[in-house]
Amino acid sequence: MYSCLLIHCAGIVGQTVVFCLVEIYIVLGKPFAPYLGSLSSTQLRLVTIYANCISQVYFHLSATVLCQV
Repeated sequence: MYSCLLIHCAGIVGQTVVFCLVEIYIVLGKPFAPYLGSLSSTQLRLVTIYANCISQVYFHLSATVLCQV
């Protein structure tokens, strides 16, 4: 289902879908992974790489905020 949206002819649609999936993956974690089963291995890798990078940024930002309080 998601995979057809990721290759949509309007690039912004695919990009938006990736960012939505990444945010859901960050919030729900590994239990969300089975719902990504229709993605190709490349698409799944893209989502997980983005999720890991964004999670690290969130972690560093929250650590910085806590240190300043």
